[in-house]
Amino acid sequence: MTAADQSAATEVTKANLVKCLTRLLAQKDHAYIDSMKQKAKSGQVNVKGTQVTEDMILEALAIERKENGGLRWTPAEPSLASLANKAVSESEDAEPYNQRVRIIGNQKMPLLFKPDLAQVQRDQFMMPEQWCDTIARVVNKKDGRVYVRLRNQDGWVSSRSHKDLTKVVLEVEGSASLEPACTDVICRSRVARLLPAMTQEGHFKDQQKTLPPRRFCATMAVQKLATPDSTGAHGSKLNAKEEFLADGVFLRPSDGRAYLHLKDGSGWICERARSDFSKLAVEPCGSTEDFLEDDIEAVEPKVRRRDAGKKVIMLETEALGQETEEPGAKDNASPDVPMIFRSDTEIWPEELQPPKAIKKSMRQQLRRLYLSHGAKVKDCEEDLKEVTEKASAFGRSCPAQKELLQYAEALKKETQKGKKAWTDAVKLLLKETPVEKATESTPDVISVGSVSPVQVRGGRWFCAMMNREMEEGNVSGVSTRPCGPLRMNHQDAMEDLKRLQQAKDETLKRKSEAPEEEAFAPKRGKTKVDGA
Repeated sequence: MTAADQSAATEVTKANLVKCLTRLLAQKDHAYIDSMKQKAKSGQVNVKGTQVTEDMILEALAIERKENGGLRWTPAEPSLASLANKAVSESEDAEPYNQRVRIIGNQKMPLLFKPDLAQVQRDQFMMPEQWCDTIARVVNKKDGRVYVRLRNQDGWVSSRSHKDLTKVVLEVEGSASLEPACTDVICRSRVARLLPAMTQEGHFKDQQKTLPPRRFCATMAVQKLATPDSTGAHGSKLNAKEEFLADGVFLRPSDGRAYLHLKDGSGWICERARSDFSKLAVEPCGSTEDFLEDDIEAVEPKVRRRDAGKKVIMLETEALGQETEEPGAKDNASPDVPMIFRSDTEIWPEELQPPKAIKKSMRQQLRRLYLSHGAKVKDCEEDLKEVTEKASAFGRSCPAQKELLQYAEALKKETQKGKKAWTDAVKLLLKETPVEKATESTPDVISVGSVSPVQVRGGRWFCAMMNREMEEGNVSGVSTRPCGPLRMNHQDAMEDLKRLQQAKDETLKRKSEAPEEEAFAPKRGKTKVDGA
């Protein structure tokens, strides 16, 4: 073959390559074209012994633009509205949330198809130290977690670790909070403070510090579990208001739920409802006032010191000797006299309001009646309010609105029936156990406030509380605020209340006499100067 024939064969081969590249690049996006340019520039593209250069790719692109008029279709980025609609389709409870988040730590987070840990995507992760924009947020009532929908990646991410609910793994840019204030995701377990810790197999972790068994009551129908796992096999069922004995508790970090071990060894009971993490399925029997005082945390002073040239904030407490006893540490229980607490408002039916001064035993019985009747009445009233609002949202009368109004009428009848049953039960209780009259000094004290127990550093103290509404003229006020100092016993706090009552009466008396004194007082005004 002559040199001219070889040159012609080379030109034909180059023309064929350019045509093939034109057809190929017409179907690809900009990212693929850029990668081809880089490979051709570095000499990495070779087709049947012929080197593809960058000039060939540019020539193929020029031909493709000329044939197609310079138009190339590229998929546009999804809009905010389309992403929001997709988030709502994946979860009905999704709300708009436009923030930047990133992972705390070095572990990558798997993406989820939906705001549920069971909907994990394969080979899709959110990398650590990578800021990502979000489009929506949702609180899953079933597991108590908060999920956010990513904008640039197709998936959801949990704000807490999949293996430990107490560990936060996402942070928001700036000072904003990722989890809503109304969400009680990391609430402490109540039963974990009453029972000794157990292993998953039912063995005590610390045999020397075991607490005695305690009786609990189911607030709803709950299932007995063969193992401390809400997704495990179910056994028999406990009905609402049914009591049982538990001798230990196992706290599962992955779902944050506490499981009570039955003393007879027949299984486990989950502390929370299976379908709603915020609802407690069991509660301790007996008085709840002493138990609620455990929620009051001791306030420790913050001490500033320097450690190796750096300022460090530490919590330091004073060490007490073996023979030293902290004031107020003894069980200075208040006398069992008729009193009114802030929480008494909800345990009295509407017909028997305002609350009356009662003793501790009567308060416990009224609390049980409230759980049996008052809670149902409260739920009916909330449902009635929701149905009424939905019915009023219709612009015109239609079959759907009529159906809602009929349902509202049924809820009204059910609410009235529940209130009547609750009131009759309380009246029967008051008839069998009449309310004792308060002491002579009690009416004066109740009119201005009450005495509230306070737990500080493991000691029981008492403080005088003043009614806020009383100061504004509303006699039936419930909101209170601490006004007196901490006292070691109930009697001293009652004396503080009496002094507060006297001071208030004197202030009101001076205000009532002030207008009469001003009426007879000479009026002050400008005087004219002679010769002015």
